[in-house]
Amino acid sequence: MRITLSLLLLFVGACSNTNTISDNHKDALYDTTVDPLSPSSQDDILEVLSKADQSNDTGNDFDLRLTNEDFSVQYKDFIINEDTTVDELIQALGYGNDDEYDHNNQGYISTINDMLVFGLYYPDYENTELRVVYHERISDFSSYIAYLDLRFETRRGLKIGDEVDRSIELYGKPDDILEENGISKLFYLHGDRNMQIWVREDKVFCMLINYRSDLSDDDV
Repeated sequence: MRITLSLLLLFVGACSNTNTISDNHKDALYDTTVDPLSPSSQDDILEVLSKADQSNDTGNDFDLRLTNEDFSVQYKDFIINEDTTVDELIQALGYGNDDEYDHNNQGYISTINDMLVFGLYYPDYENTELRVVYHERISDFSSYIAYLDLRFETRRGLKIGDEVDRSIELYGKPDDILEENGISKLFYLHGDRNMQIWVREDKVFCMLINYRSDLSDDDV
């Protein structure tokens, strides 16, 4: 399955290998010209796929496909899923650090067509455990949570810094893979949603839960 331009646009500014997001990393993620893997760029990722194929031969019959539970994330005592509204999120978790929130343009990231893109950082920007990116339409002020950037362990036990083998063990073979600037982006699809695991030098450094992969180019 080919990953569309709209899906790449959705993750502007998505993930950093540190708790803070560097300007260089943001600049790289604004580049939406990335194509699916070409033969010359597949060498590193073929090893990942080989490991995934081998995992299917281990005799483990457990179904590794994503379920609805994989898209339900608990942070503190609050459950976030695709039905969670931005107002509910803010009522439960606030805006993170209020001073940082005001200093960072109240979470504003960018504007794409009729959409304002905002990010909320918990517990704060410098020590981010969870980043929530939401979209707000300029035309009617309607909003929704677009994706979560997790810096803590997933439901299945994957965490930042784990070897790629661990991601294959827990989630199986990805549905699609993109290669960008030395980063392998593993896509796991579930209906209109997906999970992304980003790998660099065989280690996981980013995990995204995306609720809005059905967006059209006009929407983002």
